Formats: sequence, C-alpha cells, structure tokens
Amino acid sequence: MKIDLIKKLNMAKSYRIKINNFEFKTPFFFPSISTYKNNFDTIFKWVLSNRCNQFLFSAYDLNNKRTELLAKKNMNICLDSGGFELKILENPKKWDIYDLINVCNSGKFDMIISLDPFFDKEVLHKFFHTKNDILILYYEKMVESINYESLFEFAITEHKPEMIIKQLKYTLKKINPNAIAIPEENLGFTFSEKISNIETISNLLSNQSNPILFHLRGCSNPLSMIEYSLSGVDIFDGLGWSSKVIKKTENISNEGKILHNWKTFDYSKLDNCECDACKSNKRKKYNDKVLAHNLFAYKKLLSEIQLLINDH
Repeated sequence: MKIDLIKKLNMAKSYRIKINNFEFKTPFFFPSISTYKNNFDTIFKWVLSNRCNQFLFSAYDLNNKRTELLAKKNMNICLDSGGFELKILENPKKWDIYDLINVCNSGKFDMIISLDPFFDKEVLHKFFHTKNDILILYYEKMVESINYESLFEFAITEHKPEMIIKQLKYTLKKINPNAIAIPEENLGFTFSEKISNIETISNLLSNQSNPILFHLRGCSNPLSMIEYSLSGVDIFDGLGWSSKVIKKTENISNEGKILHNWKTFDYSKLDNCECDACKSNKRKKYNDKVLAHNLFAYKKLLSEIQLLINDH
C-alpha cells in the first residue's frame, strides 16, 4: 500500500493512494449501502448489474454468497465494521469482532473500518481509558487477523466534539492507523462548529510522522463536501446517493438547493440532462437512471475538488 501526497493547499490535501489494484486520488467519495436505510436487496442487485466499482458496504450485511458475488465483480470496497447497524437496528443479530474478522477473510476488501461497538453512557464517562484500550485492542486484533493487504481505519466512537478530540489524541499516542473515521453528525450542531472541529482534527493528523487519512462518515451533501475537503477531509461516504436526487451535475459548487427528495422530485427535469450517465441510460427506468446520474454527479464533484487543490 502506498499513500503519496500530491498537493497541499492550506488545510486541503490531495493524496494518491494505491491498495493492491485499486488506485484513487483524494478527496474521494464512497457511496454507502446499508440495511438501515437502503432497500438493500434492490440496491445490491442494481450495483451488481451495473458498471459501478467503488462502494462502502457494512460487514453486518454481507454473507459468503454476497461476498462471492462482489468478488466476481472485482469491486473496490470500503468495509464498515457493522457497529452502526448493531447500534441502530431494533433487533440486531449477534455481532462482534470475530464476526467482523470472518467477513473480512471471506473476501478481499481494500479498506476496512475497525469495530465501534455500543458502550453504555456510564461506561463512556467513567471508563474512558479502559473503553479506548478495548477499541485499540479490537483494531490491533483486526489488523493481525486479516490475511491480505488493506487500508485499516480506526473508528472514533465518542459523540461530543471535545471527547472526540480527547479520544483521537489518546489513540494517536497508542497506535498509528492508516486512517481515522468520524461521523459528521458528532462534530457539532452548526456548520461553522463542524468546520472548526474538522480543522482541529486535521491539524492533529498532519502533525503525525506518517500520513493518516481523515474519513468523514455519513456525509453526502455536495456543498458540505466542498467545504470539508478544503478543511482537510480526505474521504467521504453516505447514503444520500440512493435517497436523494442531484438536480444537475454542472456547476455544483455554484448551485443553491441541489439535493431533492427522491419521492417528490419531478423526474422530467432530468430528461434533458446531458451528463454521461443520463445520455447512456435514456431507455432505462427512472430509478436506474437517477442512481447512475447521482453516482456520476458525485464522481464529477470530487474530480473538480481534486483539480481545485492540485491546480491552485
């Protein structure tokens, strides 16, 4: 695995990353697929039937058959640990570090996020060091148990910005992960607060001896992604690509409202869309067309951000 810095523009960075046969530049977006909000089986079948190569899947949703199907498609996959589904679903199945490792070794995944299990609030406050030592042990156990090369991400589990910073500082003293993963929603209530905390985290990571990527979880708002990239975020993921509609793919950074509700959107507005996805999918159903249109829009947006950083 190689992580090479291409260009740094103030807080923003552009890296060239190579993992096995997967090579990409940052900032980068992984479209997410989860049983939590997606119609998983429908989206999974759509992904397999289309020429789409990069996705984030939750290990919680994968089994041997699904992993085998993904392997045949030769996809580049960021594998989430399943901790989110464990916390959010009403009646989750049994899931622990060994279940995650079993899924990891049933296939080959380019990026893997460490397990972030649910801890009782009292544990969060009373046993900070013990809890984080357990999370670090989970991370180390995962890394030593995977029988192939991957980019390993450490999942930050705290829910308040000040505690996130504290946990990150503690973690960086103990281990040197390839990347850290933090949910956008935990970084503050206002946009300005989130930007401030993202910049603080970016500064902490930039002071390390080796490059550590900053993965912002659950962010698929195009306008936010532009600002966050300029503040130091390297990787994004989110479910918005399959639940919202991006009205246009041109001049995204200059648009006002560009994300629209899937159910109420007037699909005829895409009839004259000239993006490559719409031109090549004119005869397909609207749902198929919109999914392809959205993926193209995100890919174009991230390419534009990369150019902004690299050519400035």
